[in-house]
Amino acid sequence: MSKRKLFLPVLTTILLSFFVVSCSNGADTPDSRPENSGITPESFTASPVYNESLQEIYAKLGTVHKIYQSASAARFFTGQKITDCFGCKEAEFTGVLVEYDSLDESIVKYVEKLPNNNAAVHQHYLNAEYDENEIYVEFSTYTNTENQEIICHEIRIFQGDFMKNFNGQCYAKSVTFDPTLTIDLDRMKNVKTGEPVEYTSDYTFYERVEACKSVKEYPEEFSKYGTVSEVYLAVNKYDEVLKNEQNDRQYYITYYVEYSSFNEVTTQYYNNRKADYSFFISNADFYIDSTMKYIKFHYVYDKATDKLQWGKAWISDPNDFSGLTYGASLCNCTYFFDEYPDLYSVMEYLAPSEYKEVDSSVYPAVLSKFGSLDKVYAYVFEDGSVAKDYVCEGDYHNAFVAQYSSFNDITKAIHKYAEDGGVMFNRDHSATYVQDKKYIGYWYRNNIYGDSIECNFYDPEVSDLISGFSDDGKVAKGEFEDFYAYCESLVTE
Repeated sequence: MSKRKLFLPVLTTILLSFFVVSCSNGADTPDSRPENSGITPESFTASPVYNESLQEIYAKLGTVHKIYQSASAARFFTGQKITDCFGCKEAEFTGVLVEYDSLDESIVKYVEKLPNNNAAVHQHYLNAEYDENEIYVEFSTYTNTENQEIICHEIRIFQGDFMKNFNGQCYAKSVTFDPTLTIDLDRMKNVKTGEPVEYTSDYTFYERVEACKSVKEYPEEFSKYGTVSEVYLAVNKYDEVLKNEQNDRQYYITYYVEYSSFNEVTTQYYNNRKADYSFFISNADFYIDSTMKYIKFHYVYDKATDKLQWGKAWISDPNDFSGLTYGASLCNCTYFFDEYPDLYSVMEYLAPSEYKEVDSSVYPAVLSKFGSLDKVYAYVFEDGSVAKDYVCEGDYHNAFVAQYSSFNDITKAIHKYAEDGGVMFNRDHSATYVQDKKYIGYWYRNNIYGDSIECNFYDPEVSDLISGFSDDGKVAKGEFEDFYAYCESLVTE
């Protein structure tokens, strides 16, 4: 009998907020399986009702020594009834901590061999003591309350020293399994054979992991950024290029490019922008090498013509941002400019610009009307000119980020107005925000629809999200003196 003891907590697949999305198994995106894949996968049909006791199920993985109950309630807790879970009207979550004298490690090893951490522990277990030299296993179970059928299990693995250097990043590996612990439902793969499978059940499971494969053919543009080591293409379970839906007219494909080194331009751009880093979802199922650097490319195509529409990229160094969840973004850059035919040329233009405080001779005077203005920032070149950050389809903007110690009543009202009727999204420039300050992002748009002004409002007293809206060109048409006057008209009618 092994002297090593492993803990097996029962946890949950948490539905996470913006940050913790990066610690889940991936985005819940339904698979678009081709009608003729050329592959005949092994078929698995869920057996009739799984009504074994949980104690019997725990014993399948090894010899149970002791069972601990959860000491605190996290998002899900033992006995909680969860509605709309895996397509089930109501599921019950059960959570315990199981200590084993010995353990069949076949499944444990399968999870442990996955490339990267994608999860975290979400609750405390009474009297559980973690040895930093040991590996710990987590397990979650969901049961249909209508017929007591087990829907699925989840296993998470982490090192006992997980709190030693915790920095908010994921530290566990997680997989969702079918009730027989045979099929990896995140990848639709047979754990024993590694082959793709069809899994049929009364429940809804999505391929939440973005599987990638190494490819030798890729856009020439990638080589402009530095020395390419490896290129990974996001694929479906049939190893075919994954075309995710951007909207009803467009789809996108994703590449992750590994570089042994960046060139001077890419390095300059990254160094000038990494302090103003952006979050991006990276659930790529490949190993991240800390000695390498990475760029995620997101290319958007027209569904009808398959013509490239636009693209964006995130540049990241694992030594700065482990897990590739943050990086310097090349945001919404267009492919419609003759002078900037690809993402690299846009980056080349922007690389020398730095995020700096600018004075009143540079920023629009209207910014002083919204409240007690502290500072205004922009990306500027050495000569003091403001960089034009390209966005989409012929647009560009001169973006200013204004910091306030307080907003006036009109601004408070317009922020609420925008929150109720505008677009809500995660914070721009959040890495540069100072606690307890308020911010307005202000920029001009110029495109085929005419000139317009757009503003994003951030007030931590109101929301953790930004609310934003446009004047629809009314200032340019002379209907209002400035954007503040337009805002005032919206909340004083």
